[in-house]
Amino acid sequence: MNTITCKTRFQQLIGLMFRRNPTIAILQFNRPLKATIHTWFMFYAIDIYFYNSNDELIETKKNLKPFSYYKSNSKAKYILEVPV
Repeated sequence: MNTITCKTRFQQLIGLMFRRNPTIAILQFNRPLKATIHTWFMFYAIDIYFYNSNDELIETKKNLKPFSYYKSNSKAKYILEVPV
């Protein structure tokens, strides 16, 4: 399975949209923030893992379906999106 790293705001906005082949995305932010993740124009469900600045898992969202969204409860420095 392919992996992409999204460091710019534009890369983070596009993320996994329009990708037909399941791909893992790593979103890396300049500072911890509460993120809203959407799966618009995605063709598969994903699990989302939120990590703090110390690389500790702080929140998860399982099986987010295509064309939906999720707002994190915690401030994350890194987000991992993994196809289900």
